[in-house]
Amino acid sequence: STDLQENPGYLTQATQETAVAGNQVLQQLKVDVVFVMDTTVSMRPYIKSTLEVIKGVAKGITEDPILAESIYFGAWGYRDPVDQIEGIGYTTYNYTPELQSVDKFIETLSQVEVTKVDSVDYPEDVFSGIADALAKTTWTPGAMRVMVLLGDAPGHKLGHKYNVSGQDPSSLRTLANDAKVYLFALHVKEPRAKRFHTEAEEQFRALSRNKGMGQDSAYFAVSSRDMTAFAQAAADLTGSLNAMLAQAKQGKVMAGP
Repeated sequence: STDLQENPGYLTQATQETAVAGNQVLQQLKVDVVFVMDTTVSMRPYIKSTLEVIKGVAKGITEDPILAESIYFGAWGYRDPVDQIEGIGYTTYNYTPELQSVDKFIETLSQVEVTKVDSVDYPEDVFSGIADALAKTTWTPGAMRVMVLLGDAPGHKLGHKYNVSGQDPSSLRTLANDAKVYLFALHVKEPRAKRFHTEAEEQFRALSRNKGMGQDSAYFAVSSRDMTAFAQAAADLTGSLNAMLAQAKQGKVMAGP
């Protein structure tokens, strides 16, 4: 009986059952979080701070020991076309052919370096980075899929010779929806590249306008000159991801295929 006068133990019993059910859902919940980052020369002054954001987010969303056992991480780097810019190293690169636990992932981040060869212009092949991460990541079957884009420059527009993927924010957003991937974006704003800020913001906002999460974009911005703001960005990203995971525990967001 739910009548507390007839059954005084009901409230305790119900609370315990809810907690047990919550833990069961948590144990079944699988989450993949893949970071896609700009590793070009323009990122060199603040790549360390950007990697600290990634570490902070990874640690922040795995504080729950039960959840930590079911979250795996990946990292991709992107630059510009390797076959058109000598010595740039790669167009895109998967640092995690197999997704990793948080401790292993933090070790892997120490391998991430920016290229020593400058790109021809400020925009980068952002869209190839997203496209390859969507299509070529070894996603965990049945897992919720989350991607976090981190960069300072816009992507090359359709038709540009350095847009290798042939994608734009609209087509990539469709691909992400089809793959059931939530995309968050952190835009690092370099004051000296102010003329590119609007274009990059528009692209990052379009990419991070996730289906089923309203019309707002999961977009965050930080000034490259404000080192303390990177820590705040990590906290904000962590808070947003934790809020989404809290909803996932209640079955309110889409899971993986």
